[in-house]
Amino acid sequence: MRMQKILFVWVALCVILTGCWDIKDPQDVNYFTAIGFDYVDDQYIAYAQMIDFSTMAKSESGKPEQSIPVWTGRGIGETPTSAMVDLYNTAQLRVFYGHVNAIIYSDNILKSGVERVWDAHNRYYEMRYTPWVFGASRPIDELLEVTPFFFLSPAMSLLHQPMDNYKQQSTIKPITVREFISNFHEPGRTVILPALDINQKDWKEGGEASGMLTIDGIYMIEDKAFKGKLKKSEILGLRWMEPATARSQLVLRSSEQTIDAVLSLKNPRVQVTPAVNDGTVTYSLDVKLTGSISELLKPTSYSKLELEAEEKVRKQIRSTFDKGLALDSDPLQLENSLYRQNVKCWKELRNRDKLQLSKAQVNIEVDVKLTTSGKMKMVK
Repeated sequence: MRMQKILFVWVALCVILTGCWDIKDPQDVNYFTAIGFDYVDDQYIAYAQMIDFSTMAKSESGKPEQSIPVWTGRGIGETPTSAMVDLYNTAQLRVFYGHVNAIIYSDNILKSGVERVWDAHNRYYEMRYTPWVFGASRPIDELLEVTPFFFLSPAMSLLHQPMDNYKQQSTIKPITVREFISNFHEPGRTVILPALDINQKDWKEGGEASGMLTIDGIYMIEDKAFKGKLKKSEILGLRWMEPATARSQLVLRSSEQTIDAVLSLKNPRVQVTPAVNDGTVTYSLDVKLTGSISELLKPTSYSKLELEAEEKVRKQIRSTFDKGLALDSDPLQLENSLYRQNVKCWKELRNRDKLQLSKAQVNIEVDVKLTTSGKMKMVK
């Protein structure tokens, strides 16, 4: 009887204690916060960024008093997975992917076929669908090493928190892995991937240039094929077709050298109506915007400013459409509107190869309403 009691206690202790034997302390794990992929000479190159989370805690002054170290790694392999595994050889500790908040694909990856890369990293159970996704032509390790102002953590940069910048100046909307994959597979949809770069001109620290991350354009993928890249200045009409636009500046000029006013427009309400007649598709775009006057350099009425803004927005949308057309792409998502509203007609035209945007007619109507001029009053 006594032996049975001893045996029972021994078994109970084994069951209770075994759950703690292989526990890992948080400081004994390497946390990847961003990863990137390139493809050079038939080899995949994987990049990783690591941040020491213990250094992110606020000091009594509210900000770190010294620079927060950023570690970047580089692995090479014949496949994306083998490139990531190559990083393990020198990682020293176990690697955890659950904190990855950004993924960067080089333009080489986008051209060669991005499916193989995200198929690899999305199969791993620690990877989420929430990280931000960017394209880049600059070396990825340079992008991962950029740190923000005042010794703040890289986790506070544009790479990890792009929506803060977008809400203040909405030009190119950031997208997540979920949105990227969804748009990639949806028929008639063009993936608009923000292009990440480093601006070496705008900011200085102690009189010396300090590079900061910026989004300088977009990469476009359509029908699972890479279409090309457009600079930010070439897609100014894209923001007026994006309902998420929170605020974006519009400059009105009477000549190339003379600025009359600066407006801040927001909250586009966009309706795209496709119509098919004798195999020709006509797209009618109806865009409604509200906004305010940021600067008024020439006395002008509300009504005249609204008319000038409508014409400028219309031209920017048309220009963006033309720039996409030159790359055989559809940044305004016009074909997708036909797919969503009349899929039967879309399939028929698709099978007959009559969905080319070059043959489509595009009519653009814009309505701008200025609701305020700030603290300064003006004549309506």
